[in-house]
Amino acid sequence: MPVEYDLVRKPNEKGDDTQQSMYPRIVSKGTVSFRTLENDIVQSTSFSKADVEGVLAALCDQASSYIREGYHVEFGKMGYLSAKITSRPVESKNEIRSPSISYNGVHFRPSSWFKGQCWFKDFERAKLGFRKSSGLPLEKRRACLENYLKDHPFITRKEYGSITGLLKNAALDDLNKWKEEKVLDTFGRGTHKVFILGRSEAKE
Repeated sequence: MPVEYDLVRKPNEKGDDTQQSMYPRIVSKGTVSFRTLENDIVQSTSFSKADVEGVLAALCDQASSYIREGYHVEFGKMGYLSAKITSRPVESKNEIRSPSISYNGVHFRPSSWFKGQCWFKDFERAKLGFRKSSGLPLEKRRACLENYLKDHPFITRKEYGSITGLLKNAALDDLNKWKEEKVLDTFGRGTHKVFILGRSEAKE
């Protein structure tokens, strides 16, 4: 199956009206969850689901422990993980001390083998390009939510995204925000979690 791409413009570093050239970027088909990877491994091997979950959890714990101690961690055939640090720019080594340095995430350096395994050559231009959330204002999104819940006992993240034009993460951010504000409550877990009116809202 060909990989879809679209073209985007490079940020204008000069800050003027000069139009920058365009370059291709892959249009993601979505995110494969860790749970999906676990299930795929179970289906393709003789390991039990509990064994796979346990090994992967232990692998993550041990890798993060070594990284916190300053080691580079070889992640099987995939490559190497290492911590990143940052600080303000200086001209001399004497201008900075350890309290000014901070952790800045984890760097992944893929191995030559893994890069070769990921190699592909078939591309096609994406028909819809990069998807973006709608620009519907927050108060109108709230109104869409309230109108929906007048006729339905609950709403899912997917349904909320459909009526507001928000993509997955943006829709979930809205729903979680209103949960924190007690406008909404939740029922169920994981992929079965739904959002219902909070107690104070339901009484009105």
